[in-house]
Amino acid sequence: MSVVVALAVVRTVLVEGGSPELEVELRTNELTVCSAPCDARAIVRCERESECTVEVEGRKRIFSVLTRDDRVRLAESVRASLLELLPSEEAKAKPQVKIVIASPTRKAPATGTPPPAATQAGGRPFRAWEVSAGPSVAWQGGTTGFDVVGKVSWFPIRVLGINLEGTLPVTAGAVRGPGGFTSLASSVVGSSLTIRFVDDLVRLFASAGLAAAYVQTIGNADSGFVSTEDAKWTLLSFARLESGVNLGPHWFVPVSGSMGVGLPPADIAFAGRVVRQWAAPMIRLETGIGYAW
Repeated sequence: MSVVVALAVVRTVLVEGGSPELEVELRTNELTVCSAPCDARAIVRCERESECTVEVEGRKRIFSVLTRDDRVRLAESVRASLLELLPSEEAKAKPQVKIVIASPTRKAPATGTPPPAATQAGGRPFRAWEVSAGPSVAWQGGTTGFDVVGKVSWFPIRVLGINLEGTLPVTAGAVRGPGGFTSLASSVVGSSLTIRFVDDLVRLFASAGLAAAYVQTIGNADSGFVSTEDAKWTLLSFARLESGVNLGPHWFVPVSGSMGVGLPPADIAFAGRVVRQWAAPMIRLETGIGYAW
């Protein structure tokens, strides 16, 4: 007798035996018997026509199914094993058996939640735009000046972006020379390419670019000298390394350091004599607050 016929006989015995409410799922060579609501489960698997394996809660037994008596004995063993696993009040109840016959290609319904949206390495959602602003301090031409810096970044892909950035002076530095001193301030606007290495809890970016710089000096001469003012445009090449902390999916605190060199550096002269040069080099530290979307 074929495997399918043997399993069909086992199923019939379970139905006619008035078993507790069971769900029976019949495949080509496998019969699954489940007590509602599937607190206990038995699997009858027949690899050969002469014998079948019964697995209940991880325990396996092999039964011969050559004769009808063998198949009835197998069915009774399955029913007894399931009854032992049910509470006593449920074991006494004898509702009808529920039969579910499924094809081998039947798929279980999908469960769980949908997969999350695409994220960057580390789990933070990818944000294509960033804007930040904050204070900075710059060492330039032998003096220190305080500026406010702003930056807008666009990332067409995850790891590569474009920055548009600029600085405005808040306080000017003072350069001392023969015959007095001069106030030194600079404004910078430029663009750079940036690489995003890490953007999870911690940020790590690197960028390099070119900017236009407006450098202004205002002299304050000692007695016997003449005070003068001067302003000039020059180019500034720079590189930056940025770190910081992400405060959530949108807000972040950047901390960065950069170095720039004037092309060419701007001269700072006293009485016709150059005593300093702006951006030869210039070092800047920045921080602030940023928002990404």
